[in-house]
Amino acid sequence: MRNKSVLKAIAAMGIALMFTVPAFTSDMAEAESLRKRCEKEGKAFEVCVANFGDESEKKAFLDSVKKLKLAKLRITQSKYKEAIDLYNDYLKLQRKTYDSLAKKYLDRTKKINDEIAEVFVENIDDPRVDKYFKMAYRHYNDAKSGGSSGNPVLVIEACRRSKEYSIGVYGLLGKPIPDMYKTDVADNAGRIAGK
Repeated sequence: MRNKSVLKAIAAMGIALMFTVPAFTSDMAEAESLRKRCEKEGKAFEVCVANFGDESEKKAFLDSVKKLKLAKLRITQSKYKEAIDLYNDYLKLQRKTYDSLAKKYLDRTKKINDEIAEVFVENIDDPRVDKYFKMAYRHYNDAKSGGSSGNPVLVIEACRRSKEYSIGVYGLLGKPIPDMYKTDVADNAGRIAGK
């Protein structure tokens, strides 16, 4: 009788373990997947914030870095569900900050395109210059369309392409790029200005 009870208890533990291990493994895989995604996206996020973020966006970035570190620690502690929650919080904070940054990129891109077009209005008859300005405005319009589609990262990328063309006119004409656009040049290259 006692052996049957022991066998039933062992069988029950085995069945419970069968259902627990896959869930545990699934949580671990999800946490690791989120970790890779967040760490990969983190550098691009940092570049945008460092180059064009205001104080609230820089604070949000610092908060997001804390979440990433804490989530990484939770993985080490085998607290996968907590890590998943932290990574998802990070992604929400990142998205909100990107939404704010995308608006700044749009405004800045329009301003730069217009300023540079005014400076080189006499050179627009040069087909190369004309092509660069057309491409700059085409990418700016793509950026505005990206904003309506709700993807702030696409907006930022299109703004960068736009600014590459408008600022590139300086190179076409053999003129030095003014200091006021150096941050944009660094940002377009995926770097933090001044580093």
